[in-house]
Amino acid sequence: MNSTPRIAAIIQARMLSTRLPGKIMLPLEGRPLLQYQIERLQQSKRIDNICVATVDTPDCNPIAQLCKNIGTQVIRGDERDVLSRFVKCADALKPEYIVRVTSDCPLIDPALIDDIIDEYLSGGWDFCAPDIPNTLPRGVDFEVFSAELLYLTDREATETFQREHVAPFIYQQTDRFKCHWPKGGRGEKYRFCVDTPEDYYLIVKLAAALRDDEKYGWQDVVDILDAHPDWVEINATSAQKTV
Repeated sequence: MNSTPRIAAIIQARMLSTRLPGKIMLPLEGRPLLQYQIERLQQSKRIDNICVATVDTPDCNPIAQLCKNIGTQVIRGDERDVLSRFVKCADALKPEYIVRVTSDCPLIDPALIDDIIDEYLSGGWDFCAPDIPNTLPRGVDFEVFSAELLYLTDREATETFQREHVAPFIYQQTDRFKCHWPKGGRGEKYRFCVDTPEDYYLIVKLAAALRDDEKYGWQDVVDILDAHPDWVEINATSAQKTV
């Protein structure tokens, strides 16, 4: 892994989910879904550290225990104030840049992360994220910004939704911050994040189909869905929650 500049992936994770409680601890290819995602992130050539930002309530003890078992750092904090949990992670890891990840995207693409980190650094942007859902599918979601901007956001963000979702304070001020959404070009009609039982069922099928290709990318997932329109129907009625 490249240690210059220092880049940390912070995964926000909790057990409470209105549509699929405990989803990140459900099994996926022989390990919890969260562990599967962490192993995907560990393939990144740009990410130096991974930290799970979870909640300091007893129901999230299984998340903390999993992280301990697999040697991943975990920081616990306020359930509603996700932004404050990210700040605690940044305090612990002291990165220059942060990749924000949600724990419901187990098929996240480490190569795409690396590409967008490179584009972010070379372009002088304040914020970068995949162009979802316009030219890329749901399920490869992440955001890149500096630790300095995270701390600024923590100082200035006062609205509940800004603190719960971390980055809206940044990308809703494009007159103040340079924001960029690199385009992907295909697969925008697909969804392989996990919010509902139907989403999970699809993810199980996709992960099984990709079992023999450890280095698969988002294009490979799209290829499978292109070839199996019946699979696409599995979660066709699952709607994305809005920020």
